Amino acid sequence: MRLITLGFVLFFFSTLQIKAQTVKMTYDASGNRISREIEVKDISNSEVDSLLSLKEKTIDPDQDGILSTTVLYPNPTNDQINIVISEIGDQIIDGALYDLGGREVLSVRKLLSHNRIDVKDFKPGTYILRLFTDGETRSWKIIVDR
Repeated sequence: MRLITLGFVLFFFSTLQIKAQTVKMTYDASGNRISREIEVKDISNSEVDSLLSLKEKTIDPDQDGILSTTVLYPNPTNDQINIVISEIGDQIIDGALYDLGGREVLSVRKLLSHNRIDVKDFKPGTYILRLFTDGETRSWKIIVDR
């Protein structure tokens, strides 16, 4: 019985794969992330450097899109942030506000062309506003200041 168990353990560890990853991000002049590339390297076999590259859709800041003309103001803010989406059409746009720890602090659904988010009860600091629509996601850095 011990020989079978030892054989199973050796087989299990011989098939175990260890991977390392590197994340590269690109930002535009306003500080908005426009691309993310994750490189996953299989390091279980030193002879073979298999490199997988998983890419998010890259959004060119000059590219036309529903969210490309979105304007947020004032930023920094102390009480509210205005979101103007001029090319909304009949698209459904949702969003969320995250703290720098990645926790969602506010969720917004079915945004209109003119929106106002109340942040006066938020702690001062930096937040990330992310808006989503079919095939497009954009993020903005929001600073709540007192």
